[in-house]
Amino acid sequence: EEKTRTLLRGHEYAKSGLDIACWDMLARSQGKPLYALLGGRQNDKVPGYAVIKYKDPEELPSSIKQAREQGYRIFQLKVGRSSSVMEDVDAIRQVDKSRLGGEIMVVDPNKWWNPSHGLQVLNQVRNINFFIEQPCETYEECLDISRKTDQPMFLDESMITIQDLLRAINDHAMQGIVCKISRVGGLSKAMLMRDICLASGKIMRMEDNWGADLSTAINAHM
Repeated sequence: EEKTRTLLRGHEYAKSGLDIACWDMLARSQGKPLYALLGGRQNDKVPGYAVIKYKDPEELPSSIKQAREQGYRIFQLKVGRSSSVMEDVDAIRQVDKSRLGGEIMVVDPNKWWNPSHGLQVLNQVRNINFFIEQPCETYEECLDISRKTDQPMFLDESMITIQDLLRAINDHAMQGIVCKISRVGGLSKAMLMRDICLASGKIMRMEDNWGADLSTAINAHM
């Protein structure tokens, strides 16, 4: 990890493949599953979540029901596809009405909100319990919303480096991060971010951008 950082700065997506391959070879050479090298098995099962998209908010109750029948209890609602504040509000309310006790909602605008739009939406759904994920494009915009809303926030696309994570913790900008292994540079960096989150009492959720089988396997081990 240190050598790749000093010899080539940036290019984390490229470095991640090499880093993961090295971890895989190390695990195979010792005849152990990868998770044994990353800290040991902590759970027998790892919960996943269903990504919920829609064309019309009226479709959402049936989408939630279908995801529940497939075993999901965490729903990530994609919003921000239009400039309509009320459409986003309606979608959040539809999912909230459709979920059962213990089910979790994550609202993900995928960076599409600007602070004005985001605050208008969040002010109208203050009585609903959910996580908000990376509402705006920049860290500074997300921090502005975080300081003006009650919903707990995950930071996603703005969490790339260790410095990004430490800054967010120092600013009290979030309650957790979404760590994409390929984006941060591989398992070595992801493990360090995991340890920092554990030490600071923050949540870290694992995701990635690869094909489903590969990303699911690596994230489950992590």
